[in-house]
Amino acid sequence: VEPLDGGVIGMRVSAGQFDAVPTLTAWGPQYWQRWFGEKSPLGYRNPTVLRLLERLPLAMDADEEARIRREITEIFRVDVPATFLFPRVDTVIAHQRVRGLSSPWRANPLAVIGDLWLDNRSPT
Repeated sequence: VEPLDGGVIGMRVSAGQFDAVPTLTAWGPQYWQRWFGEKSPLGYRNPTVLRLLERLPLAMDADEEARIRREITEIFRVDVPATFLFPRVDTVIAHQRVRGLSSPWRANPLAVIGDLWLDNRSPT
């Protein structure tokens, strides 16, 4: 397990330089809470993680949030609650006039809506 900055993870994924990529680093606090919180469907229970998960959405700045995530990650390294090894697949249907979409990084129109535009040329 090698903890990396999100940008480094993206570069490694794009270059194919990985064996497995833990997506929890990219998930927001609500997902951490869902999978590893008090009502974890995995059955995971760790009082220290619960306390840290309560603090995560209250972090005052990015440094504090990163510190809390590192603390949780260190506990996960010992506990190994889960390893998600499945691809995320989303289907998007968009009109051919919508421009600015690409796969895999800009495939979700809602996530990149500010960067999209319509091609007003008539179809050939």
